[in-house]
Amino acid sequence: MKKIILSVVVLGTIAFTSCSSDDGADFLQQQLAQEAVCDSLWDNQGNAASAYFSDNSTANCTSYKEATQALLNSGAACVDGSEEYLQLTIDGLNCAN
Repeated sequence: MKKIILSVVVLGTIAFTSCSSDDGADFLQQQLAQEAVCDSLWDNQGNAASAYFSDNSTANCTSYKEATQALLNSGAACVDGSEEYLQLTIDGLNCAN
């Protein structure tokens, strides 16, 4: 009788877990989407920095500051370890002429 109950439990567990959604694939898809967002934010910040360093106009300064702030606001996933650098960049930009 124990063997029958154990067999039913094991088979039920296998059937239940094999029919569940693939959380691993969902997690990977979320990670890839977050990575794409982070890449885009870093690209925007880099492009704004290049424009500002080529022409330090008020408009380019403002764009650089806003892009850096957006990157900082995106959270730890995108800026892991760069928070201080980004904040110093923002604090160092005086965009008023």
